[in-house]
Amino acid sequence: VMPEQNSLGDNQVRASDGMTVFFVPAGIFDMGAAEDDPDAADDEMPQHTVTLDAFWVDQTEVTNAQYAFCVEQDGCRKSLIAGNPSYNGSKLPVTGVSWQDAFDYCDWAGGRIPTEAEWEYASKGKDNSIYPWGNEFNGNFLNFCDVNCDEEWADTTIDDGYTESAPVGSFLDGASWVGALDMAGNVWEWVWDWCGAYSANLQTNPHGSQSGNCKIIRGGAWASPQAGVRTTYRMIGSAEISPTIRHPNIGFRCVMDVDGE
Repeated sequence: VMPEQNSLGDNQVRASDGMTVFFVPAGIFDMGAAEDDPDAADDEMPQHTVTLDAFWVDQTEVTNAQYAFCVEQDGCRKSLIAGNPSYNGSKLPVTGVSWQDAFDYCDWAGGRIPTEAEWEYASKGKDNSIYPWGNEFNGNFLNFCDVNCDEEWADTTIDDGYTESAPVGSFLDGASWVGALDMAGNVWEWVWDWCGAYSANLQTNPHGSQSGNCKIIRGGAWASPQAGVRTTYRMIGSAEISPTIRHPNIGFRCVMDVDGE
């Protein structure tokens, strides 16, 4: 018996960790920023056409509670900041985890780290939306650098209610086209790819550069400005984001292949 075809909006709960995962249909999209995006950085271009197979994406960033269960099961090592109460509410996203820690968790849970292309597609879809929810910025739809943030780029007209990370799923209005939450703001998310420039070529299920000295992080965090939470923004700046860094504002989510592919 062939499995029923999944479609947009379908979701299921992953037995290993209780994460709700949403179906992302196969598709073709334009990866990277459009040339008319005034906020686009050079490393977000050239925009190029990518074809992806279907996959499942975690609804939220992995939480401390979920990660702690993996640690208990000897599937993961403890977060570097597991003892810091500011970041360790059970529903807060786990942070203080390296790229390998994220890899190990996703593997334990029955998934994997998303490729950069998968991450961007789950965030912006075929319509190339600038933010997960659409093209108009709305500071009430995410946890970013607002009045509670002491950076010079803080948007003091917005109070999202959080100085640092927020419990996952706190901003339901910020959902992406597939139902993924917190794709903009809250905490940065590790993706599979090594740092590298985009190619203009057509690509299918790309995995980025074969090697490098830093891994890309996506989605922005609680201290990010509006431009840094766009669906195409990529932090590839430097060895500061070496795969071994365990930073209090970098977390992750997983994806899962569609069975039988």
